[in-house]
Amino acid sequence: MALLTNITILLTSMFYIGVGIKHFVDPNWFLIIIPPYLQFIGIELVYISGFFEILFGLLVLMPKYRKIAGYGIILLLLAVYPANIYLAFNKEAQDLIGISQFMALWVRLPIQFVLMFIAYSITGERAKKKIVFLSFIANFVIVLFLPYPISIIVIILLLFFLFYSLFINSD
Repeated sequence: MALLTNITILLTSMFYIGVGIKHFVDPNWFLIIIPPYLQFIGIELVYISGFFEILFGLLVLMPKYRKIAGYGIILLLLAVYPANIYLAFNKEAQDLIGISQFMALWVRLPIQFVLMFIAYSITGERAKKKIVFLSFIANFVIVLFLPYPISIIVIILLLFFLFYSLFINSD
């Protein structure tokens, strides 16, 4: 089991460092998928997210900071999720980066949650907390299909219960 964990940590680190570097080498690729309402600070968002991907990718390698890195990756994935949603429903953006709607909608969106689970799994949290976290992810996906004002309220409530379950009510 330790070997699998170490391989996961190494691959996670390499993945985020590699993607983070791509933010600086090819920022236009990421600018294409930024939703229109965020394009006024688009390049800054690309560089900031790239910086944090590299930072968390490096911190994952250090046992002392692995938990912080895991949670940081999760927050980063949640922060960039609107770009993935925009890509999934915008044909022009799909054409510009060369991805099909099927891949954007049915592969890229769900993979974000797999990546969140991987990031969480390397934090070293106990099994009970992992179940709470998986429940949060499942509910978060369901909430995405609710109408706009209701979805924001439910997401805020879900975040409250998640933090309560993970940090305040820890047994």
